[in-house]
Amino acid sequence: MTNSETIHITVAYKERGWEVTESYALPKRSFNEAELWHVQMKDPSALDLRDWLLRNGAMLDQTIGPARCRRRAEDGVIEEECYLNGIRHREDGPAIVERRPDGSFREVYYRNGKLDRQDGPAIVEHTADGLIREEYYHDGHPDRQDGPASVEIWPDGSGRETFYDKGKLTKIVPLPPLNTIPGVSVQRGPLPPNPKV
Repeated sequence: MTNSETIHITVAYKERGWEVTESYALPKRSFNEAELWHVQMKDPSALDLRDWLLRNGAMLDQTIGPARCRRRAEDGVIEEECYLNGIRHREDGPAIVERRPDGSFREVYYRNGKLDRQDGPAIVEHTADGLIREEYYHDGHPDRQDGPASVEIWPDGSGRETFYDKGKLTKIVPLPPLNTIPGVSVQRGPLPPNPKV
């Protein structure tokens, strides 16, 4: 919906401990209706406005940056989501980013509403307790031609590799802990970055 026939409206509100900011695209022809509704409602809340926008065809949409940002005040967790024309989408990075003060994070790549990334994993997650997870998707399906489509490394160093071909599971390979040699302690580091194609 992002074009010269749309107007973007940003709504900020608090809900269940989260501070939320959302950007909606609304057809220009509906903007006058929104102004009239606003006057008739006599100072509606931001949640009332959000609900009206959703009922009247507005869509989460932002071409520069995330369309939805959420911050939980009690612990500082930040979530950002990118949308284009109401569907999760981002060309130049993850469409969903979740970051926590403890350093843990999750990034999820979407193109046209489907999990998809051409140059690396579509899901990357590192938790505070040491779990590392990477999943490769193409056009919404788990898929990787040159290795496992899913890799999980658990805090003890053990893990699992899961192989898919065009969305079909082909095999699962358990990874034993690396520190099984007596007197030797070894930890797997983060997975190496994937080379750009």
